[in-house]
Amino acid sequence: MFQHVQRESAARLVQVRDYLNHIKSNGTEHTLTIEPSYVLAQRGLFFVYLYGVVEYTVKNTVSTCINEINNQSYKYIELKPLLFSLILDGDFNALFQIGPDRKWEKRWKILSSISSEEIVNISNNLMPTDGKNIRYAQLQSIWKSFCIEKPILPRIDSGGILNEIVEKRNKIAHGEETPEEVGRRFSFDDLERRFEVISELCSYIIAVFEDYLVEKKYIREQ
Repeated sequence: MFQHVQRESAARLVQVRDYLNHIKSNGTEHTLTIEPSYVLAQRGLFFVYLYGVVEYTVKNTVSTCINEINNQSYKYIELKPLLFSLILDGDFNALFQIGPDRKWEKRWKILSSISSEEIVNISNNLMPTDGKNIRYAQLQSIWKSFCIEKPILPRIDSGGILNEIVEKRNKIAHGEETPEEVGRRFSFDDLERRFEVISELCSYIIAVFEDYLVEKKYIREQ
């Protein structure tokens, strides 16, 4: 089900690994007390490249999961209630746009859908987060929306490292700090550690969703 996501996520991680090896080779070439600015900048840009793999993995894993649920042609009544935050996304959004003369009618429609025999069709472009970069809080929102019971992270420190990577990536992307300024604070070993944690996290996210579909954890308990 997720083979294409696994392949592409792994391929992107290989590219980041190659970049990391390039950083290492550049670092060992210089014995100067003060490292050249381009070496420091490369270390800073590492955070940008690594975060890109996280975002690809999460978005495409969620999209694939939604497609698989849609392909099973389940009825509304067959799925867990919290999944309606996804299923009825358009209806919930419409509540903010309609006038007071139709708001109760819209509420009745939403609530009656919970026991509907209608076939579910979730938009595969939907990402159940606040729209910000993927941090621990966004993963938490995704897990809650899909009713996933497994832990959000493979290890406790994964969340802090993910949040740090997003923070450094954003500082560079928004011009708050240069890649050189960010890279100056990290050694090659620091980057190596972060790569290993994020590589594990990406594989874990895909595996959790695969188990979720195989075990049909989205089905309403009778």
